[in-house]
Amino acid sequence: MRRSIAGAALLGALFLTACSDSRNAIPTGIAKTPAQPASAQSLYATPLQSRVGQWAADRQAQGLPAPALSFEFHSDQGSSLAELEKKLYAPGQGYAYTARTVMHYDGPAQAGLKRWPDFTLSDDAAQKLGVTGAELTRRYVAAIEAAHPGFWSRYTLGYEPRTYTVSESGTGTSPDRSTMAARAPAEATAVASASDQLVLGFSLGVSLLPGKSWSFGLEDVEEVTFSVHVGAGIGLRLPLAASLEAPDSMNEGSTYTANSAVHGVNWSGAQYTAAGVTPQDGNEAYAFFQAQGCVSLSGVYDRDEECAGPDTSLTADFATPFGSGASFPLPTLSYPLVDFGVAGVNLDATPKAGSDRITAHWNVSGEAQGGGDLTYTGPSSPITLSPVLAVDGPATATYALNDFRYYFNNFAITLGVSLWVSVPIPLAPDWEDSWSRDLITLDLSFLIGALDLSVGTHDGSSPTGLGTQVTILNVPPTADLTLAGGQVVVINGVSTVVGDVGENFTFTGTSHDPGRDDLTVSWDWGDGAPSPDQTHLYPVPGATGPNDVTDVQVHAFGRACMYNTTFKSVDDDAAWAEDHALLMVTASGNPARMEGWWQQQYAGTGNNVLAEDVLNCYLAMVNHVSTVFSEARDASTIAAAWAVLNLPHNGGSELEQLDRELMVAWLNFASGAMGYTQLVDTNADGAADTPLNVVMQAAEAARLNPSSSPGTLRAYTQLVHQISQQFTS
Repeated sequence: MRRSIAGAALLGALFLTACSDSRNAIPTGIAKTPAQPASAQSLYATPLQSRVGQWAADRQAQGLPAPALSFEFHSDQGSSLAELEKKLYAPGQGYAYTARTVMHYDGPAQAGLKRWPDFTLSDDAAQKLGVTGAELTRRYVAAIEAAHPGFWSRYTLGYEPRTYTVSESGTGTSPDRSTMAARAPAEATAVASASDQLVLGFSLGVSLLPGKSWSFGLEDVEEVTFSVHVGAGIGLRLPLAASLEAPDSMNEGSTYTANSAVHGVNWSGAQYTAAGVTPQDGNEAYAFFQAQGCVSLSGVYDRDEECAGPDTSLTADFATPFGSGASFPLPTLSYPLVDFGVAGVNLDATPKAGSDRITAHWNVSGEAQGGGDLTYTGPSSPITLSPVLAVDGPATATYALNDFRYYFNNFAITLGVSLWVSVPIPLAPDWEDSWSRDLITLDLSFLIGALDLSVGTHDGSSPTGLGTQVTILNVPPTADLTLAGGQVVVINGVSTVVGDVGENFTFTGTSHDPGRDDLTVSWDWGDGAPSPDQTHLYPVPGATGPNDVTDVQVHAFGRACMYNTTFKSVDDDAAWAEDHALLMVTASGNPARMEGWWQQQYAGTGNNVLAEDVLNCYLAMVNHVSTVFSEARDASTIAAAWAVLNLPHNGGSELEQLDRELMVAWLNFASGAMGYTQLVDTNADGAADTPLNVVMQAAEAARLNPSSSPGTLRAYTQLVHQISQQFTS
């Protein structure tokens, strides 16, 4: 398939649009729909649409926020996607298409990010476009503000909602109807193949006095030469073509199968010679007997050599028969019953033999394990070898197929008579003719079946088998981290463990490596040097693997902060995997403080000012739990947090006053004055009734809603202020 993509935007006004209201974030005519898994995508959906849909579906399955998606697809005939699927082009028919994918994100959390990355351009792109990353950012901000006035008063750059539109065009070929059920066709698997021809059978021969001669003279007038030729031989040569197909590569720790097939072929004399076997004129079956004496005279009375004695030769040429009912005719043997000189009657016997069973042995050497015996039952029936375990990579393994044997289980003799006539006539002195008729066929298969007759590879021939090499690939280990202790809470789409300073957390790291690899696991608590904090080596326990590791650690954190703990596993081929746990460790036992105290801390003035690292840790927690900071209001630095808290003479807009109270409440939570899910009193009746996080989420939702009235904002400001006051002592 050929395609071109007009992709994520160079300028916000073109392909990237940040919108103030998700209700109009998607262009008119395209409905927002939940993400669909790839299996639910249309047969004609593009690979990009399938990948995007699967990614969003995976996030939803994990309980994580995902963007709203919509897909469009049109063929060159103007069909809608549904119409195109109903009528189907003929298999192999080409078509042109256009497609559009729209992805709307309410914020970076739906993309799995805390903040949108800054706009950057490579040096080449900046030179070609004549714009820097900073200038691109400025244009983006200006374009969004022009399209949606007041947008940046509600959102901070890097935390705004965004809509990405990707347009595609290209050509493709309609698949066969039989593939319709397979919404995501499997990729073709590369194979390592081997094929060769080899010869089974035997050649037996005896040669006595081959051409032995004696010479003597008679009165110096003539020379008499007498020679003797005595020999006999029999042979049956059965050429086969064999093939083997195995995966081109195998992942360590996994099992794979290969296929093999054989069929008979007919060789020429040159092929027998090349294989190291006497050609015998290219015949597959032959028999001869010779016992002759020859005399020749030279001198005054020259006389050509004259020989007397039997000299017979029987041959047959055929493709090696294999399969049910397959057989080859051996040379016919004739016995004269009547001989009148010019006519006679012979008794003929024509044997036939064949096989529906060829066996072989196979094995795999190197970094894989497997082997066994094969039985081929027909040329049209490839057989599957038993599974092979790929042990360890990166390495190679070799499939070898040898020890072929041809079993005779089909044998019959056809008896018949033949009449021959040889009459000299004037116009055809050598004329002769013959007629034959089969009388009966005797099936003797049961006899040779009981004898279990077979022939193996012909002596001295080459090759005697075939083989191929496959690549064993290293597979990275897995790494999975589980955590006991604290409270697991999904905060703004991110699974977070919330606990207290000094609390013991139990970390369990598990790793599986399918190969024969030693594993080195490490822990990095995320609380500073050294990094990693601990490292342990786990040698592979057996000769073939796998290596399964469980490593348990107990750790407590000494100060309130956000921590990203990492468990990493590295195999001895340097492949690795890691898993993370996000922890929010809060202080405990501190009373809540009000606006003035927190403003003093972040201004850095007065007595009992908190250390800078403590203030930054508190801000990290605030930015994690809040959807206002710093998505809509910057609180990423101490100075920015002070600006939120500093409202001289209680001035500022309703939004600014609510932001201040939200910041104070979240700082009190971070300092341990109240728990994330702790019940608080929302109606001033002295009874705690609602979890803190529920109240704060409602207040922040009102703060982020551009339709909230000043009265609504003021009511939430008072409520959040009262909640902080509840924990001041």
